[in-house]
Amino acid sequence: MGLHSLLGGQAVISLTSLLSLSSAVLIAVSAGAITLDLRGGGCKIGGSSASNCAYVLSVSPIVSKAALGILAVMCLMTIFLVIMVGRWRLGVYSNPWSMCTLASLSAHPDVRQLVLDATTGVNAEQAKSQLTHQDFKLDYFLDAKGNLEYGIVPHDRFSGARLSTDESAEFTPDGRLAFGRGSGTPFFMLGISGRLCMLFMLSGVLILVLYYAQTGGDTAFERFIDSDSFGVRVLFSSLGVIISLFWSSFLSAVATMTSYQVLAERPREASQSILLASPTNAFSGLWHAAQTRRSFLGIVSLASIFAQFLSIFLSNVPYRVTQTFLVSQLSIWTAVGIMAFMILIILSSFFVKWPDMPVNPSTIAGAMYYVSDISVVDKFEGLSTMDKKERDRTVTDMALLYEFGETGSTPGSSRIGLIVLDSREFIP
Repeated sequence: MGLHSLLGGQAVISLTSLLSLSSAVLIAVSAGAITLDLRGGGCKIGGSSASNCAYVLSVSPIVSKAALGILAVMCLMTIFLVIMVGRWRLGVYSNPWSMCTLASLSAHPDVRQLVLDATTGVNAEQAKSQLTHQDFKLDYFLDAKGNLEYGIVPHDRFSGARLSTDESAEFTPDGRLAFGRGSGTPFFMLGISGRLCMLFMLSGVLILVLYYAQTGGDTAFERFIDSDSFGVRVLFSSLGVIISLFWSSFLSAVATMTSYQVLAERPREASQSILLASPTNAFSGLWHAAQTRRSFLGIVSLASIFAQFLSIFLSNVPYRVTQTFLVSQLSIWTAVGIMAFMILIILSSFFVKWPDMPVNPSTIAGAMYYVSDISVVDKFEGLSTMDKKERDRTVTDMALLYEFGETGSTPGSSRIGLIVLDSREFIP
């Protein structure tokens, strides 16, 4: 993602991605930077005599230099990131990942039509290709009513015939989706394959730790684990980092889908749905779960916090002379508890019903697809330049309800998207 963003001119995203990757590598490498070596005349590990032997704190020159190099690179990237963010002109007045703000930024008819044609149009592949190579920007424009609006507009290099703004052209003649899957989730981590991969990895590491904790004796496996070598420490630390990264992807998918799941269950007020942006980390996930009363999101967020410490516990699973037996057992069974908790969550996710999402909502174009119906966009005219407090007050005063499901503007054709309901006419 970092290289792709850099080639696309998105340096801030590139730097943050590289910082995340560097921190993951640093955790694994730093586990072997400082060790205890057996020193003394005639001393060797596994020797029959301990005469004149002593453990000495030592620093691995190669590993320590590698860790210092990674830290130096991270410091430079952090400095550049702070400078770039300080000069960054966001162009938006409230969080653009809330459905309300994104709908207000989607008022330009050409952009909205291009997104819909790329997903549900008759010539979907051609429109998708045009969308991929088209440049966009945030700017002011005049809408069909002659009002000044602010939102996503085509760049000046926009070429070709002007797209029709006729909303009846948004759908295929038979009403079926021409792009993506007609049902299910667009996220790999919420698909059957993704969750089975997570189960396989977690179960494998869990069995490995339990086997080490419950067995003993002079076996090749025991000698390898208890060798206290650089490879063993890096192995267990890396397993913790990999599990943490996979779980972060799982949390991101659950957080994004939860925003639509809330609306798919029943109509909601704006303060409980479209005014809230999807959480981006475990801590905001806990807060979002409390606001929307989503217990599954809260549990996944809690497990994500635990996963941040998993690499520490796993690196202390192999017994060392520098730790007591109590610390070793505490590390083993805490790691086992965290991984067992994750496995139970993944198993329970197979019983969670997610709304049908034919398009990936984690991209701007994908999220626009679900809020680009003309009946939705018209409700949020003029909100794109309001700050969060003013926007929330204005939308709340509308006293409308919102739901997520099939919507269409012509008989016999439909697609999945946000639906606006009048609370005075809606009967629960």
